Amino acid sequence: MNSFDVAVVGAGPAGMAAAIEAAARDLRVVVIDEQPRIGGKIGSTPSSAFPEMAAARVERMKDRFRQMLHTDGHRITCLFGSQVWHVDEDHRLYLSSLTDSGEQDKRPSSLKARAVILAQGAIERHVPFPGWTIPGVMAVGGLGLFVKQGIVPRKRIWIAGSGPLQLALVRDLCAAGHPPAGVVLPFSRSEMVYFWMRSLPWMGAERMHLLTLLAADRMRWKIPVHFRTVVHAAHGADQLSAIDLRSIDSRWRPLPTCRSGISADILAVGYGIVPSCELSRRCGCLHVWDEHAACWKPLRDRWLETSVSGMWAVGDGAGIVGYDASWLEGRVAGIAASAFLGKIPSAAADRSISILGRRLVPFRRMGKWIEVVSKPRHGIWEMIPEDTIVCRCETVRAGDIRAAVANGASDIGEIKRRTRLGMGQCQDRICSQSIQELLARYRKAPIERETFFPRMPARPVRFEDMARMEIPDDHLDRFGEDDRSHE
Repeated sequence: MNSFDVAVVGAGPAGMAAAIEAAARDLRVVVIDEQPRIGGKIGSTPSSAFPEMAAARVERMKDRFRQMLHTDGHRITCLFGSQVWHVDEDHRLYLSSLTDSGEQDKRPSSLKARAVILAQGAIERHVPFPGWTIPGVMAVGGLGLFVKQGIVPRKRIWIAGSGPLQLALVRDLCAAGHPPAGVVLPFSRSEMVYFWMRSLPWMGAERMHLLTLLAADRMRWKIPVHFRTVVHAAHGADQLSAIDLRSIDSRWRPLPTCRSGISADILAVGYGIVPSCELSRRCGCLHVWDEHAACWKPLRDRWLETSVSGMWAVGDGAGIVGYDASWLEGRVAGIAASAFLGKIPSAAADRSISILGRRLVPFRRMGKWIEVVSKPRHGIWEMIPEDTIVCRCETVRAGDIRAAVANGASDIGEIKRRTRLGMGQCQDRICSQSIQELLARYRKAPIERETFFPRMPARPVRFEDMARMEIPDDHLDRFGEDDRSHE
């Protein structure tokens, strides 16, 4: 049967915890994840950055889920290597297999759930610069996944940007015996000291241990660190060969000091992580702009339920909180879904959720601080020349956006219609913030936070998967009305 009580999208710490709590209350649960195994990105491969602590804790989370599968496996169905590309208002989820076609026919194309828990995790945030599409320029997390799997390029690697992923990548490279050629940070030395001091109350033994290892690695390998600096441009034809560095002020505005032609084979760059909200937006959940984190987040109540009844958003897919807090939020959603479906009294659920909520407080404070530190400051957008590609999928440049504004484009939807920006495979996940910042810059007006109208599918999908999709006629009519209303 393709009908379940609870559908959990994502098998990271939040998704695993939600499934355990729901299945423990005799609910039939299906867990769907794009990865081939449980654990999400944080638990997919071991990391040498946290050899004794973080990796061990994530393994304990996975062990609890495996134990639940062993003892109550009849209540949990796992669909790995599958992605959810649409959820309709009746909580029917439409799936696409990411495995070989031989297995694809054995998997359901859709399934029905009485409650849906979205635990999709986060995506990295990028700021365009000349040459960022050259092969060899990578996301920090992307290179980190290679290193965790033992694939360490024996080349000149530079790490740039803001956020905690950079620290873990430096540690992983050093542990593999191949330290980076240099680290580029947009902060001054005094700012870095201030960040560490502010983080001490909730940093914990694990992160203190990581910082100690990082300090030792920098001294041992003599890693150069360029403070108050950003990568201004990357050069190369078929492969990255050099980068340019530019000094910046406290607001990240460019200064005259510049170093050009620094040899580099790989550049890992990023500016923190933000929630992956494509499904929650497609489902009609209300989202709010978090000015401190500079990103959109789904609106949730104390039980972590979204504005859509019977749908929850948890973990880093709703706000950056880390794997420990993601596990706790998953438990909250699993308990809340059980109460929603009548398996436990609301009063009992509220007591349990209140206890978990108190445990979440320090993690959420830490998450907010990481978000504030990671987000790009306004001055960095002044360094984007007009010939810089902003939308990689459709090759839309900053100058195309300026021309559209000059010709009367007044909002993000009009920019999309005139330039095709956001119509590519990533479906605006990479370029959405850039277009808003550039639009405000070219209009010389305060930013009016907007998002592209969410369209189906939420993720790229094969035509044969869409052909197998059965949508009632009234749903088709509604999609047509939605599309026409935004033309």
